[in-house]
Amino acid sequence: MGFVEGRYTWCNNQEGTSRVFTRIDRAICNAPWRIRFPEAKIFHIPTIDSDHKFLVLRFKPYYQKLKRPFRFEAMWLSDPTCQDVVHHAMNQLFNGSPSYTFCRKLVYCRQLLIHWNHTHFGHIGTKLKQIDEQLNQLQQNFAMVARPSEQDLWRRERFVDGI
Repeated sequence: MGFVEGRYTWCNNQEGTSRVFTRIDRAICNAPWRIRFPEAKIFHIPTIDSDHKFLVLRFKPYYQKLKRPFRFEAMWLSDPTCQDVVHHAMNQLFNGSPSYTFCRKLVYCRQLLIHWNHTHFGHIGTKLKQIDEQLNQLQQNFAMVARPSEQDLWRRERFVDGI
């Protein structure tokens, strides 16, 4: 079937030269299934809670994401300037019926909150994605280097203390 991200799916969590990395977790399919889902891929997702990586099957891994609906974030309430943004939007004047003006104020409030969130808190989704990529890279790099033994760490600590 093939896989994406990460060559190994399991580690024995041993120290030094006893450490073993291998790909023991796999997914299989038959020919009719593969013909029906030709774009399906297995993703190896790193985790800290297990010695195995998660195997995630995505039927269409390269699809166009739909626009995410607006959601008010609870963390915004912790910042007093959020209330100012909402008040500014709701005090804006629009012409039309009361229901039309209210809808226009909500649209304007949404725009202001999105802009305020990006300038005030930054792109949290992007930051989380970068952190996830860094974690994945660190785990892959860690797989390439054997962990030092406790004795090596103790020697290094004594060396640093002696400096």
